[in-house]
Amino acid sequence: MSGPNLPVFAGVGGAILVGVVVVIVLLMRRSRARSNQLASKGASGSAEISVEPDSGLVDAAERLHKEAHEMARLGRYDQAEQMYARVVELLENALGAKHPDVAAALSNLAGVYFRQKRFEECEALHKRALEIRENALGEQHPQVAKSLNNLALLYKAWGKFTEVEVLYERALRILQGSLGPDHLSTLAVADNLKVFQREQAARRARHPKPKPKSPLLG
Repeated sequence: MSGPNLPVFAGVGGAILVGVVVVIVLLMRRSRARSNQLASKGASGSAEISVEPDSGLVDAAERLHKEAHEMARLGRYDQAEQMYARVVELLENALGAKHPDVAAALSNLAGVYFRQKRFEECEALHKRALEIRENALGEQHPQVAKSLNNLALLYKAWGKFTEVEVLYERALRILQGSLGPDHLSTLAVADNLKVFQREQAARRARHPKPKPKSPLLG
C-alpha cells in the first residue's frame, strides 16, 4: 500500500475495470515514511502544522484495510462496509479528518456502495474525498483527478450523463498538466472520456430529438 503514482486502477474487488478508473488506494505507509507534515491553511493561507500520527491506529487501519479489501473481493459487501467504515474512523483519529489518507479510505468505502448501487451514499463520500484532496493537496494534484474520475464513473452508472463529460475533462486537464500527456493515468482518463463520448453519440442516434414543427401559415 505504498503511495503510488496514479495508475492503480483496481476496482473494489481488485479486478481491473475496462474503460474506467476506480482508484481505491490507501497511502498510509507513505504517511509514515514522509515527515507526517500536512499543510494546514489558516486565515493567512500559509501556516504549516506538523502532525504526528498515532502509529498504532495507522497500523490497525492498514491491517483492517487488507481484510476489508478481501471481503469486498469475495462480494461480502456488508462486512467490507463495516471494515472500511472502521478504517475511516481509525485514520481520522490518527491523522485528522482532513488528511489525504482519509480521502483514500472514503473512496474505498464509496467503492463498496458503488457495487451495491447505493449511489447517493457513494456520491456523498466521493464528494467529501474530493474536498479533502483539493484543500490538502491543491486543485491541480493528480489525487484530485482520481476523485473527479470516481465521480464521473458514478454519474455514468447512475445515468446522470450531463455531469460525466465535465468531470472527465477536468480530470484530464489536471493529469495532462501534472503528469504529462503520455502518462498511463492521463491516457486512461482520456480513454474513459472517448468511450463515454462514443456511448453518448450512440444514445443520441437511438433517441434523436424531434425536430421542431414549422409554424403553420394561414
